[in-house]
Amino acid sequence: MRNGISLFSFIYIFVVPVKKYFLHIISLGFLFTSAYPQNGFRTIVPSQPVLVGESFQVQFILENAKEINNFVPPSFSDFHYVTGPNIYSGSAIENGQVKQFQNWVYTLTGLRKGKFIIHGAAISIKGKSIQSNDVFVEVLSKSDAAQSFLEGIC
Repeated sequence: MRNGISLFSFIYIFVVPVKKYFLHIISLGFLFTSAYPQNGFRTIVPSQPVLVGESFQVQFILENAKEINNFVPPSFSDFHYVTGPNIYSGSAIENGQVKQFQNWVYTLTGLRKGKFIIHGAAISIKGKSIQSNDVFVEVLSKSDAAQSFLEGIC
């Protein structure tokens, strides 16, 4: 290289320290995210369209929460309520850490065809209110589903 600095010196002076500190910063990020687990609260519905009159499930899953109060489901006004909430809880080991789960499950049926939004549920954890994500459910009439099926075959 020109100006009296070799390629080896350039790498040693500039690249090695950046690489060293980069790894330290990444390590600290993993430490903080694993030491303070987040409360995940999400809504899950079928990814495929459902048929008018056929049942499907809406799940509200909460991870790693203690001192849960006041679970408030959304309005299911565009659907027929069948049953729920059926409440399940459990735990799983992920990356050597135990995760706790709570699951509220509702069974609904579509009343008419269309694309409908199901708003997230709300819950209070240690006095702080959080809400799960909103989701969309597409409901097809049986004749539309049959037509889509026949188009897929031909």
